[in-house]
Amino acid sequence: MKTQSSGVLVPEWLRQRARLSPDRPAVVCGGERWTFAELDARAEAGGRRLADAGVGPGDAVALLARNSAAYVAAVHAVSRRGAVLVPLNVRLAVPELRRQLANVRAAALVHDEAEAEAANALQRSGLLRLSLSDIAAGPGADASDLANGERDRIDLGAVHSIVHTSGTGGRPKGAVLTYGNHLWSAFGSVLNLGLQDGDRWLACLPLFHVGGLAVLLRSVIYGIPVVVHESFDPAAVNRSIDSGETTIVSVVSAMLQRMLDQRGERAYPATLRCVLVGGGPVPAPLLEECARRAVPVVQTYGLTEAASQVATLSLEDATRKLGSAGKPLFATEVRILDRDGNVQPANASGEIAVRSPTVMAGYHRAPKETKRALRDGWLHTGDIGYLDGDGFL
Repeated sequence: MKTQSSGVLVPEWLRQRARLSPDRPAVVCGGERWTFAELDARAEAGGRRLADAGVGPGDAVALLARNSAAYVAAVHAVSRRGAVLVPLNVRLAVPELRRQLANVRAAALVHDEAEAEAANALQRSGLLRLSLSDIAAGPGADASDLANGERDRIDLGAVHSIVHTSGTGGRPKGAVLTYGNHLWSAFGSVLNLGLQDGDRWLACLPLFHVGGLAVLLRSVIYGIPVVVHESFDPAAVNRSIDSGETTIVSVVSAMLQRMLDQRGERAYPATLRCVLVGGGPVPAPLLEECARRAVPVVQTYGLTEAASQVATLSLEDATRKLGSAGKPLFATEVRILDRDGNVQPANASGEIAVRSPTVMAGYHRAPKETKRALRDGWLHTGDIGYLDGDGFL
């Protein structure tokens, strides 16, 4: 798979983070507790195992697995090898998974035990089939061979991942996301929400979703732990918040409603500083209930093609602009266009268009769809919204 050089090389994220703060916690998942040094060692060992299996730089590596600490290690192992991550939705039927594997011309399929049956059905000639537990295992007796490292720097123009869209507007398309897309997404988010000592971001969204993947990458860039839940359980999420283990959580509105229903009228602790809600407009009654109960909810608008967030409400505006998705994140611009492509005035609805360094390079092997979506430097989302007089989406 070809990558495009940006000419901008930066230290590989996880390797640099492990050098800066090796003993800081990186991953919390069930009984697993890994520091950044331990996560880095697993990524390095996993990258070598991918190489030994025949995966080369630029090859597409599909990952079919449920949320786990091993999933986190595999994401970084693929990057360490210089391969391209293709997270697959475990909820899809085998024919749809087969189409996505063919579209990206996957060189390898990494899967967990829960997806072994699907992996059997997807097996074909030329496709390497690898166990997630093997890729994510720590360094073995050959650890001394890892001293030189798989790679030390990354090109921000290189492809990090191909993440398929939800398919709500037709057959899912593979959005090609670069390292630069993900890095700018992380920068934009932290400049909006801030970063505090003791922050821990809970990932209970599926990690194959761009919102879940973004949390994994942000945690390394920020140097904070990611708390991974294997699936969404409102009681487990509430316990994690009550224990102080979680300070930020990303959910969709249905998940938030279930959290409130499970909790009753008990207040959330002050250590919970942000509930980021995306995946579609949040119902007004739910936002009003959260405001009444002092739940720190901020709505966000984003999409796979922009590496997650486009606009996010700030905590200071959460109650003043109830129902808004906030202002565009730093380095991101939003316009509202009419049917003829003209820019709409404030409070007039139209198509949301986005210009940002977070916007994808294009759809993989879909030139017509790419040309339709990316025009004159703007991503035409197909979504409808408006900007109010203060610039809030």
